[in-house]
Amino acid sequence: MRVTLAVCACLIVAVVLPLAGCISKGMQEDKKSDEGKSKIRIEREKLLVELKEKQNRMGYDDSMKMTFRYEADILKNFLDGEDFYYEENYTEAVIRFEEAMEMIKTVPSVTKKVRVLYDEAKSYIRKANRKTKPR
Repeated sequence: MRVTLAVCACLIVAVVLPLAGCISKGMQEDKKSDEGKSKIRIEREKLLVELKEKQNRMGYDDSMKMTFRYEADILKNFLDGEDFYYEENYTEAVIRFEEAMEMIKTVPSVTKKVRVLYDEAKSYIRKANRKTKPR
């Protein structure tokens, strides 16, 4: 009986206590990662507020966003070689697309990712311009 209790005590010390330590370390790491995520979330919210203020100063509202999305879809379809009956809207879509990209570019704290997206948008517009030029 004493041997069984001693074996159980050894098992508890050998197995359960290290597991408890690992669990508590994991919880601490989760808290640290949550803090990092919340900092990123706060930064993202700051950027969004800053962009929204900039858009409001420039007179950019939600209806323009929807228009831009529609025109960006037209441009995408045009680049994909579909829906050529939208060709008359192509020029307007390019203009809106460039305006929106310029607006993003003017925000003071533009990240590298936004710059990459801006450059990609410019390359898409160049591709579309090549498609529309007569040969």
